[in-house]
Amino acid sequence: MTRVKNVTPYVFFGVGIAGVTFLTKDSHKEKIITTFHTLKEKAMKYREKKQQKVCQDVLIKAGHPDPYDIEDSRMVDEGGIYCVHYYNQKMHG
Repeated sequence: MTRVKNVTPYVFFGVGIAGVTFLTKDSHKEKIITTFHTLKEKAMKYREKKQQKVCQDVLIKAGHPDPYDIEDSRMVDEGGIYCVHYYNQKMHG
């Protein structure tokens, strides 16, 4: 196990030197930058698509609640009871 700990800094150092050497050419820099921007755009599109799906699911459920969804019914019940408890605490102190 100690041998692995001693080799790890050298591996990182080697990867760093290889990266710097690779980036010394302008054509390599441009390739990396365009690849980065392409990956960023794909990730943003995927995230946006995923977020729209979640929003649509929430809107569908909000418009048509399922009476057999126990967790959702419990949440609504707790929300309704909270107001009553708050009112009783304020009025009866």
